Amino acid sequence: MEIVAISTFLVMGVGLGILHAFDPDHVAAVGGISVADGPRSPYWRFAVHWSLGHGTAMLMLAAAVFILGFAIPAQLSNFAEQTVAYMLIAIGGYSLWRFYSGLGSGQIADVESPRAITSAPLIGLIHGTAGSAPLLAILPASKLANPIIGVAYVTLFSVGVALGMLVLGTLLAQTFKQVGRVGALYQGLIQAAIGLFALILGIFLVLH
Repeated sequence: MEIVAISTFLVMGVGLGILHAFDPDHVAAVGGISVADGPRSPYWRFAVHWSLGHGTAMLMLAAAVFILGFAIPAQLSNFAEQTVAYMLIAIGGYSLWRFYSGLGSGQIADVESPRAITSAPLIGLIHGTAGSAPLLAILPASKLANPIIGVAYVTLFSVGVALGMLVLGTLLAQTFKQVGRVGALYQGLIQAAIGLFALILGIFLVLH
């Protein structure tokens, strides 16, 4: 019976991880840095790199809690949440600027930016440190007596997040592919809409 309960708990970690990937701030961040580079951006690479950063933060926190016996400082989560908010503002502003620059030059910018790709793990790392990730993964798992099970839960949670991000990257890629058949301007409008969403969400998080 105990094995069944533990297995169910671990499987739940994957499911919660998939759901966690679609949190509004995650969608805004990954969508924003993806579409800012234009319709031909490698969406799945942004998503996977972001999830690697997110998973790294989760496993580092899990090791601190389960193996070293540390408590997660509330100041750390608060700082990460504030940083996420300002990053969303920056991402949204950059996306809108790219769209505006593309209109000014008569074409929608779609040049891949290596800097944006390499920044995805850092953005994911900060997201993984922010408040909702410890709430969904580390706090439930910390009640377990066996630290191995706790680390396994966090690992599977991170796998779920990566799977969810792959789905998000695929959806973005397919959306731009289909819209591109209509016209580049409509692809640009999607860029602007996601950028505006990231900007507004970032401002909302800062004010609240």
